[in-house]
Amino acid sequence: MPAHDAQVMEPADDWFVNEVRHSYKRTLKRLDVTSRSLVAVIDPGTAFAGLLAEVALAADR
Repeated sequence: MPAHDAQVMEPADDWFVNEVRHSYKRTLKRLDVTSRSLVAVIDPGTAFAGLLAEVALAADR
């Protein structure tokens, strides 16, 4: 897991970390209820890890 993912997932008193966490949560909730197809372009040699991997794997094409 990348270092920035670990920082966002740890409980914190920092307002910015809390805002990022809530924004990510809202994004995943909306992604879950969408009825549209999602397309992800992943080129060879690129890497998706942590939070970005969840969004890339949610794509159905």
